Parts: sequence; structure tokens; C-alpha cells
Amino acid sequence: MTLIELLWTLGILAFVMSGIVAVFVSGLHSEFDMNQRFQAQQNARLALQSILDQVRHQRHGAPWLLQQLDHDMEFDAALVHHVVRPQRGWDSGPLRPLP
Repeated sequence: MTLIELLWTLGILAFVMSGIVAVFVSGLHSEFDMNQRFQAQQNARLALQSILDQVRHQRHGAPWLLQQLDHDMEFDAALVHHVVRPQRGWDSGPLRPLP
């Protein structure tokens, strides 16, 4: 094996490895982004649940408010689910209604 052949082989290997590293870095960024979205969704859900629990605890004269909050919370959960849901990749199937 000559020096020229060795240099060509190393150049091709470097090109292939740079592509593989780029794919892994992209995957790491995507995972970080999805984790951030998941945390934001969980925090929003906990905040809404806390508000709803407080209203239920102090519902002296406003049962209509409790019903409206239940309806709004279901709507917000459905909206957050569809907005946060990834639009490409393995989870790109048709939108399903929430149970």
C-alpha cells in the first residue's frame, strides 16, 4: 500500500465519519428539544391541575366556573397535545383524538 492510497483511504474515512457524527449531533439536538417540550407540557399540566384543585377546594358559589374550567382544561390538553406532537419521524401518523 502506497502513501497516496493511505491518504485517500483516510480522506474517505474522515468524510464518512463526519456524516455519522452530524447525524448523531442532530439526534442529540432533537432529543433535547423534545425533552424541553415535554417538560413545558408537564409544567403546564401541573399548573392547570393546581388551579383546578384550588377552585374545587373553594367552590362555594360558582359551580358553573368549575364546569367551564373542566371544559377549558380538556380543550387545552387537546391543543397542547396536537401542538407539541412531532410532525415527522416515526410518530408522523394521523392525528388521533385524546381519550
